[in-house]
Amino acid sequence: IYIWYEILPEWTIKGTYNEQKSSTVWQPYDSATGSYKDPINFNSANQWRVITEIGQSVIKIGSLWLEYGKMGQGFFYNPSAMQGAMYSIFGGGVSYMDARIIKVAFHRQINPKLFCYARFTSIRDEAKTTMSHEQDIWTVGVSYQYKPNIAFELQYDRNNYRSTAIDEQDGSEDCVRFRTNFTF
Repeated sequence: IYIWYEILPEWTIKGTYNEQKSSTVWQPYDSATGSYKDPINFNSANQWRVITEIGQSVIKIGSLWLEYGKMGQGFFYNPSAMQGAMYSIFGGGVSYMDARIIKVAFHRQINPKLFCYARFTSIRDEAKTTMSHEQDIWTVGVSYQYKPNIAFELQYDRNNYRSTAIDEQDGSEDCVRFRTNFTF
């Protein structure tokens, strides 16, 4: 289900709801203890989000994306949809927890070829289970459209995480990425 409402030109409110049926069972392995944790049965999972998007012509200094959503345990998703996350603690496209997700993104078009952006993504385990995850991802970057089909991007990510899913982990990681995009 997808709902979209335009408040003003370049100011919209959007909402999505997705439901999946599955019979997958997953039993995580804890390498610290050498034993398996309780199995997770992915019978049915859903995901919903509410988004407001305000364009640069409305707030003048840049465009703003505000998102709040929840993803049920066992929901299969596209990891690239995590909007700027270096990687996802959920694993390869499945949520191992009931997650609350908050995203804030700011983009500023400086000129027709150059824009900068800052993003924040927060992921929290709603149930606070024994397989708890918390992750905050801060991103800043700049993109340059060299030609209509060639763009260069320089981005910095700071990923702070806490996880007890497989091995208890606390920490942070920094990533600097230079990317070249070719469009055909």
